[in-house]
Amino acid sequence: MSGPSASQIARTTDWFELLSLTRASERLGRSVMSRVLAERAPDLDETGTEVLIDDVLAEVERRTALGGALYPFSRRTTGLHRREQTYEAQLLYTFLVLSSAHAPFRQSRPGFSPGRLFERVAANALEAWTEGTAVVFADIDETGVRARIDHLGRRLNVASSSEKARKRRNDHGLDVAAWRDFGDRRAGYPVVLCQCTIAWKLVEKAREVQVGEWGGMLDVREGTFIAAIAAPHALDPDYEHWDELRRNTDLILERTRLLALLGNVDEPWAPLISSAQSIIDGLAEWQGAQTL
Repeated sequence: MSGPSASQIARTTDWFELLSLTRASERLGRSVMSRVLAERAPDLDETGTEVLIDDVLAEVERRTALGGALYPFSRRTTGLHRREQTYEAQLLYTFLVLSSAHAPFRQSRPGFSPGRLFERVAANALEAWTEGTAVVFADIDETGVRARIDHLGRRLNVASSSEKARKRRNDHGLDVAAWRDFGDRRAGYPVVLCQCTIAWKLVEKAREVQVGEWGGMLDVREGTFIAAIAAPHALDPDYEHWDELRRNTDLILERTRLLALLGNVDEPWAPLISSAQSIIDGLAEWQGAQTL
């Protein structure tokens, strides 16, 4: 009898994390986990339930090791334990896991765009990775993609050929640009071009940044660009598309990598504070959906 797949383990771990975030108690014991699985997965026998719980707790242990202080859970012999965190740090993780695991939360609505918020979170992570500057492309105070390309060229101290931008390519896949310059107002350093997505079509999204196109629009050697993709998903160790993903981009920032980088940022939750109520409402919406 084969055990649960890696993707099932990852999804179930996300589910238990969200459940823990809705509870007053910091402990989610194995008995509670077993009872919940009996209701949600009635096809699992007792042995299968215990195996899945063991696998979930092993995944929690893996995420703890990789995510650092911003990962809010740990494995205990008694089950899942929610570590003590500030309200703001917990808000950050709640946003990331909701953006990954709860499809209705990913939908933009008046005054709240999870995708735009995630771009700003990813920009913070890229600032930490480059130890330099990150710019959310859509936040550049210019009208139209060509004006934003020209602005980016000025920031990078290179000439731009924004007339080469094609309307059908929208922003040419760019959500965040990041780099580390030397303060001498001269070019000659790598530039990260990052596609950010809260959708699950990761390989398709990774292909949206084409460094050849950007080499034509900005006077930067094509090999100096680093294509990247950032997503709030916790990709399991056996994620079936990982090899395909890394062959279509250079830098992959999934949830645990983002947390590791954001641990080096002052107030990495800052982009989310003004939308805190929408995130809290999203968690309540997720909780309500589990009782339907």
